[in-house]
Amino acid sequence: MSTIYAISVLGSLILIPLLVSIVIILYVWYRDKYEREPLLLVLTMFIWGATSAVFMAIILEYLSIYYMLFIIPPEIASTLSAVIIAPIVEEYAKGRGIMFIQNSEEYDGMMDGIVYGVAIGAGFGFTENVLYGLDALVFMGLLAAILTIVLRSSLEIAGHPFYTSWIGSEVGLEKKYGIGGFSKGYLAAVVFHAIWNSIALIGTVNELLSFCLLIIVVFIYVSMFRKRIRMALKYERKEALLET
Repeated sequence: MSTIYAISVLGSLILIPLLVSIVIILYVWYRDKYEREPLLLVLTMFIWGATSAVFMAIILEYLSIYYMLFIIPPEIASTLSAVIIAPIVEEYAKGRGIMFIQNSEEYDGMMDGIVYGVAIGAGFGFTENVLYGLDALVFMGLLAAILTIVLRSSLEIAGHPFYTSWIGSEVGLEKKYGIGGFSKGYLAAVVFHAIWNSIALIGTVNELLSFCLLIIVVFIYVSMFRKRIRMALKYERKEALLET
């Protein structure tokens, strides 16, 4: 019975963030109504984000913190790691997936970049959410693990998929129109990510302020995300009209 219970708990911790990731990816993929990306390629990017990008980020973050501790106190290093190091490293790791696929014939515009960026970010977020859930399960119990998974998954649309979609959309703009580019998208993603992590740090001092800021930022990020998709579809609509 205990084995069945353990498998059920582990399955739940994996299934919830997985379903959320699938819904986010399929939503964006479906919105790309003019030329949808091959689902196999989208799945590949999801797997890349969930595995290779995570491993790369862990290694780079570990090395960054290791060398940082030689020059600054641990308390300061912990803050810098969350607000500066993590956004820089994680967005770079996910951005490598965009660079890996940018020469594909399927990747030929802003909306394509959004779809692939969302897939990579959703994969990264899926693994991250599972790891946080397992950590909560080990140190705080089942209820804490479920709450952690549900809360983090419910906010995922304003997290990694949003950040990486910005990188993908800028690379798509550069590829199609010669504007934007990886650096512009990467910088924006790092800033978005740093703001998000800063809110979590504020929560260690003032939970009410952190919650209020969280609501505001989620609203802003989701609005920006939707506006970005509309902008990309506008570009694709113009191209479709020109082709006809």
